[in-house]
Amino acid sequence: MIPSEGLKKMKARIFERGARNKLFLLLSFLLGALVCLVPASKAQVSQGAIAGNVQDSSGALVPNAQLTVTSAETGVSYKTSSSSAGSYHFVNLNIGT
Repeated sequence: MIPSEGLKKMKARIFERGARNKLFLLLSFLLGALVCLVPASKAQVSQGAIAGNVQDSSGALVPNAQLTVTSAETGVSYKTSSSSAGSYHFVNLNIGT
């Protein structure tokens, strides 16, 4: 039979191992979550787009219309023209344009 002092030491060692295992699992989970979140933060972009249709006052689509978007902050202008169906797309616009 194990003396009571030896039994206490054995229980303490088992508890320490369990606590270490739990800490290891927690740290592993947090590291895994961090690794998964880093690529998501790189997916953010600093540019945008504007798209739509050009219509006249009667609601008819206007083909080949000339359009200009100008940044209020920098004064930089971007130009495009509407398609034969009246749609337009401005792509790769800096934020704030």
